[in-house]
Amino acid sequence: MYDEATKHKDKIGMTESQIRKVVKKNFKTVMALGKIDVKYKKIVKDVGDTHLFTSAENSKVHYLVSLDRKYILSLSKKIKKFKIITLGELIEKLENR
Repeated sequence: MYDEATKHKDKIGMTESQIRKVVKKNFKTVMALGKIDVKYKKIVKDVGDTHLFTSAENSKVHYLVSLDRKYILSLSKKIKKFKIITLGELIEKLENR
């Protein structure tokens, strides 16, 4: 998420330093790929994205954050185990806590 946020820092109106601070404060480092869940292969538009959904489910995340409207965000109504949101939506949620 950090890499994606810094790559698009101008879009979200934050400096790299601000992004680092928010990420460090609010997130743990989690890597839990495990076995690819075949149910996601039936849902995704690009089979190469299956690992994202499998990792999110295995990590028991609340949100999967993406800026990819075509392949990731478009699946937000089909996947119920976690919410798929944009980085802007996540920042808004964090600011409103």
